[in-house]
Amino acid sequence: MNLYFYLLKTSNIAGQLMLAMLFVFCVNINVFAENVHVHWLPQVLEKADELDVKDPFLAYEYLNEVKQTRFAELNAFDQATILNKLANYKVFLGDYEFANELNKQAQALHPEITSETGINIALIEGSLLDIYGKSAEAKQVYHRAIEQAKKEENTQLLADGYAALATSYAYTYQDVEAIQYYQKAYSLVNQLNDELQVAYLKSNLATTYMNLYDYDKAIALLNEAIVYFTEHKLPYDEMRSQITLSRSLMALKQYDKAIICFEKILELSQYLGEKRFVYFAHFGLAEINFKQKEYEAAKTEFKLADDYFSFIQDPFSQMMHFLLSASIANQEKDTVTAQNAIQKVESFVAKLDQKENIYLFIRLSDQKAKLLATLGDYEGAYNEKVASEELLTEYHSQEREDARSKYKVMFDTEQTELQNKLLQQSSLIDQLALEKAKQTEQMQKLVNSLFAAILILLSVFVYRQVKVSKRLNRLANTDSLTQLANRRYTFHFAKIVFKEAQIEQKPLSIIIFDIDHFKRINDNYGHPFGDEVLMAVADKAQAGLREPDLLGRIGGEEFMVVLKNTPINQAVEIAERMRELIAQLSFAAAQQQVKVTASFGVAQFNVDVDDFGSLFQHADEALYRAKNAGRNQVVCNKD
Repeated sequence: MNLYFYLLKTSNIAGQLMLAMLFVFCVNINVFAENVHVHWLPQVLEKADELDVKDPFLAYEYLNEVKQTRFAELNAFDQATILNKLANYKVFLGDYEFANELNKQAQALHPEITSETGINIALIEGSLLDIYGKSAEAKQVYHRAIEQAKKEENTQLLADGYAALATSYAYTYQDVEAIQYYQKAYSLVNQLNDELQVAYLKSNLATTYMNLYDYDKAIALLNEAIVYFTEHKLPYDEMRSQITLSRSLMALKQYDKAIICFEKILELSQYLGEKRFVYFAHFGLAEINFKQKEYEAAKTEFKLADDYFSFIQDPFSQMMHFLLSASIANQEKDTVTAQNAIQKVESFVAKLDQKENIYLFIRLSDQKAKLLATLGDYEGAYNEKVASEELLTEYHSQEREDARSKYKVMFDTEQTELQNKLLQQSSLIDQLALEKAKQTEQMQKLVNSLFAAILILLSVFVYRQVKVSKRLNRLANTDSLTQLANRRYTFHFAKIVFKEAQIEQKPLSIIIFDIDHFKRINDNYGHPFGDEVLMAVADKAQAGLREPDLLGRIGGEEFMVVLKNTPINQAVEIAERMRELIAQLSFAAAQQQVKVTASFGVAQFNVDVDDFGSLFQHADEALYRAKNAGRNQVVCNKD
């Protein structure tokens, strides 16, 4: 069960909402007919915006000084504008209680939404509601802001509203809706031609791609955003994007790269004096150590994070802190600490909609099951585990996965069309202008030539579009290193085959295997050598399969084989053949020969298996038994 992307909502929910809200203050305040700023205020706001791009703390200090010295000179509208700006900076800085107080003061001075300031107040209100888990109320506020931006014909604020609403949907795992509104925001941002806003939007888009398990796309978008932030010396934005990038890498179990991200976050947070991000870095390092079963190191990093916990105000980050505390306590059989942490989480989730926060409920249920097992209440532990699995199954229903894939393809296609549209139009206009410049007596020939040219252009265009479409489809479904099917496509194919096996009552088996001691290989010989091992293992495994069998890479060193019309005895033979082929591998490194082996878990569909998730779990349990039995062997779930 891969829950890492949920941490985006916890340790970085406020950071992601900040990125969405950065659209709101990227341009100067426009002047509305009924709300005119005092003559000197626009220049002050412009300078504050410039400082905000570099560091919101500097922007807050500057504008707060103006508030202290010249606030009495201003009318209610101007006062509301300054208070709303200050609230925005405080959201970025993580002081949500004070931000809420400032924004309410602004709203009291300017309660109408019929101005740019009114829309900005609404957007900040929505972001704070999201941070405190009131997502339904937040979405209502965003919709009101969007409708007013349409009436004002303000493209900038309309893009802000769509981006904020998309981010809100992403955090409640309503991925189809998130993609639809990101698509609208992306279209408007392209019209504005603002590179900074595009970078912010890319960082936000990465969250939705992570929800869709397309971590490669998420990482590509984040790297593009980070390059922009680094080149333009925007350390605050780089730091937030590094947090999101670290989560993508953790989801792929690329822990070494994630550690580099957290170390960069520590470096930037110390430079900026941002204690919240010091907390997030140590918290992330604690998670990595816990996942790698380095429990003492995890405790050390968690203690360092705990020293900065007082700077964390958003409830989701607090809940994830207590969940990790419960995980560490459960590992050490410290039932008192685990119970206290779980009770704190339970008191918070009682106020939340389960469907909109499903992964928080799953993690809580997992920890409760472990605590109950430690206390000897095995029936209670079993019931909690069943409840957790039911929640996960609900989220990963086939209908939802199909809808996600459909809208993701639509979105990627529209992005490509937006990028190429102007270039294509420019090319055609230039051609027509050239043809019109020819002499009148050659008009008939010109018409014929133009007609032929258009046909050729259309043919080339269609041919290139077909090639690009095929290539994009192949890239979307292929692991870039091993050239095997990637995780998304492997699971999609497996679920389709599983449904067929259910309906037609035909045999179906799957094999899950991973490379033994792969972390040790990476640590001892480096990641390039590890990549070489992965490619060689993929080749050997593929050589042991039949033509209709599908082999995919589903994790760092983990692979899955889907075997249609194959009973378990044949599946075991195939797994054994792959194991023997892989065991023949030998690599030269550091003046020695490195042998590689793999462990295999095999499971077969039967009437007791209700869904593919259960079949996968059976194979995974068999793999676990193979590991515990000494590795380099094949175990099936009926052994």
